[in-house]
Amino acid sequence: MEVIKNLDVPESCFFDEYSRDEMDFNNESRSHESRSEVVANIYHKMNKIRIELAEFNIVKGNYNEYSKYYYMELSDFLPELLRLCDKYGVFTQISFSNEVATLIITNCDAPAEQIIFNSPMRDIVLKATNAMQSLGGVETYQRRYLYMTAFEIVAKDVLDSTATSVKEAKMKPVEITPKQIQALFGLAHSKGYDGESVKKVVYKHYSKGIRELSLVEYDYLIEQYNKLSPNL
Repeated sequence: MEVIKNLDVPESCFFDEYSRDEMDFNNESRSHESRSEVVANIYHKMNKIRIELAEFNIVKGNYNEYSKYYYMELSDFLPELLRLCDKYGVFTQISFSNEVATLIITNCDAPAEQIIFNSPMRDIVLKATNAMQSLGGVETYQRRYLYMTAFEIVAKDVLDSTATSVKEAKMKPVEITPKQIQALFGLAHSKGYDGESVKKVVYKHYSKGIRELSLVEYDYLIEQYNKLSPNL
């Protein structure tokens, strides 16, 4: 007891020291957890990037007038891809030889982890171009297809034609316009039914909102309301 008195250390210091130790332990644990999340293996990172790219809904932004098909360029997906690579700590590098184009994907948090994709080099015929322009065209094609292969970027084949696009357009339901919606409400009102009752009828029969009606469904509703006697 006398030894304790001679130490002349306030009791609170023991608790303060304990608190600091506990706090350091907690901080170290959180830091370790944070590092564990950051240093994910390259396959996990690639899956994350592929999933987010698929959710980005990339569309083909270019049209080939000569061959009549839509196609995808690097500019349609590369900005979003680079953003995701930076987000998940992944570095990409493309190189070319006379025989093969190579894409190397490296885990920035563990540089020894790499995934390599190869594509054989092929000449392509580009009209009204010199040798250097043709080479640039080949390398651009290779970059695009290497990225599309590595990151599972979905796009239609080069053989897609406008006939396919027209067929898809015909299959897609034609949406009604705001003026048509107004006309439906106006007709229903003239028969003694308010907007809420119209919405309930639409949802009951089609399980969707008025704005989601197809033109066929809209025409049917107009026909049915025209048959009704005024509910005044």
